[in-house]
Amino acid sequence: DLGAMLKYQKGAWRTELGAFNGEGPNTSDTNRDKDFAGRLAFEPSKSLHLGLSGYHGYGKAARYLNERWGAELSWAPEPWTFKAEFAAGHGATSASSSPGIRTAYGLAGWTFIPKLQATARFDWWDPDTGAGRDVQKETTVGLNYLINGHDFKVQTAFTLREPESPVKSYGIARAGLQTRF
Repeated sequence: DLGAMLKYQKGAWRTELGAFNGEGPNTSDTNRDKDFAGRLAFEPSKSLHLGLSGYHGYGKAARYLNERWGAELSWAPEPWTFKAEFAAGHGATSASSSPGIRTAYGLAGWTFIPKLQATARFDWWDPDTGAGRDVQKETTVGLNYLINGHDFKVQTAFTLREPESPVKSYGIARAGLQTRF
């Protein structure tokens, strides 16, 4: 979204506040409404991060409520990594309503040999809290070979997807090469 953002940091605290047109990427503003976003983070050490965030605005064409709030945590005492996030709100995902939405994930990683990391992740998503039988879940286990830390690595994973009935659960195997510039 087109807009402006201010960032401020003092010690272990960081905050970011922004105002945006709410129309989507590279789209001119079509009304006077603005969307507002904010984030507050606390990092008392290199291995611990806590954060809160929020977003308030209205969807594009029909101007339905579009808001989110969330919390995040990451703790990485070597050789472990733990991360979790939770978010909820109302999403302007259709032309007729702003359904309540909720999502969360938890992730754990363990570097048990200097270049090998085992990972596990659980994702949960409810795209419409007012509707029944639409919760989706994913459980992933994986193994990463860290060629040059997390800057260059080979990743393998198996994911079990559990959509709500009548769709049956199914698995996905993945392998990939990741690099960071």
